[in-house]
Amino acid sequence: MRQIHLLPRIFVPLYTMLQFTKLKESHLTVKNLRKAISFYQDLLGLRTQSYVKGKHAVFVAGSTMLVCHLVVAAEEGSEQSWQLQYPNQHIVLESRDGEYDANREALVDSGVTLVDEGVRESGRRMFFVHDPDGNLIEITEYNVWGD
Repeated sequence: MRQIHLLPRIFVPLYTMLQFTKLKESHLTVKNLRKAISFYQDLLGLRTQSYVKGKHAVFVAGSTMLVCHLVVAAEEGSEQSWQLQYPNQHIVLESRDGEYDANREALVDSGVTLVDEGVRESGRRMFFVHDPDGNLIEITEYNVWGD
C-alpha cells in the first residue's frame, strides 16, 4: 500500500511525539449572538455555559466547547487579512497530562513558529501556532478549564 503525503517532506512526523487528549474548543465568528444562541442552544440543544453581551457565547457539548465570537465589522476599504479581522476563529488542542512542554518543544524543534503564548484565566499555559494555511491553532495544558 502506497502512503500519501499531504505535508511537504520538510515536516518531521511529529504524530509519534505529540500527545493530545481531545479537540477541546472550536471558535467561530458570528454576526448575531441572539441567532447563534437560538441555533446552538434552542435548536441543537447545546448547553450555554456563558454569555457576554456584545462579545461572545460559550456552548458545551460533552467535554468540548464551542465559542461564538461576535464579528466586529472591519473598517470599510481595510486591507486587513481575514485572520486579522477575525482573530478569535481557531481550534484548541488540549495536551495530555504532563505533555505540554514536550509538545511545545517538539513543534519548535520542527521549525514551527510560535505566534504567541500566555496563561489562561485558569492558570494553565497556552501557545499559538499557524497551520500551513494561516489558521490559528491554540495548544493548552491538560485540564485547561478545570474539568
